[in-house]
Amino acid sequence: MASTTIPRSERPLLLRRLAEIQSPVRARFRATLSDCDQAQFNDAVHAVTVGQMEAMMLLHEAPESLTMGELAEALGMTPSSASQLVERLVRLGFLDRLREEDDRRVVRVVVTAGARRKFDAMVRVRLRALEQLTAALSDAELRTLVELLQKLGSPVAVQPITEKEVAS
Repeated sequence: MASTTIPRSERPLLLRRLAEIQSPVRARFRATLSDCDQAQFNDAVHAVTVGQMEAMMLLHEAPESLTMGELAEALGMTPSSASQLVERLVRLGFLDRLREEDDRRVVRVVVTAGARRKFDAMVRVRLRALEQLTAALSDAELRTLVELLQKLGSPVAVQPITEKEVAS
């Protein structure tokens, strides 16, 4: 993808436009959901915070169960914070803790079968909604959108703002 330099004076305007389109995009996403899909989506995510959903996504997509330490590291949080997050999801019936047979100190975390079914249903609903939301885009435009969002989501894209940048 070719990199185009935007004049410095235009960048604040574009950033403001980006901030302004987030809510309408979310609203269009929700509007694409049928009542049934909306109910299924809400059922899948009821009482779950964004952080808990992120943990469940990691565990759902992992090829095997993760230890508490691996989960904490992947989420960028302390082991005690990860333990509290997992505890709530265990109480909600979304996760199970398993002790290693060889080393009882090691705790692995897995998504329950019921939560996996709900999560799979939510992913199907989400993909249907995204398909409708992006129907006006060509394959090339969709590829560009995905590449740009992946770039924003990469750890390299998230750099702390320096005091010099704040002052300018």
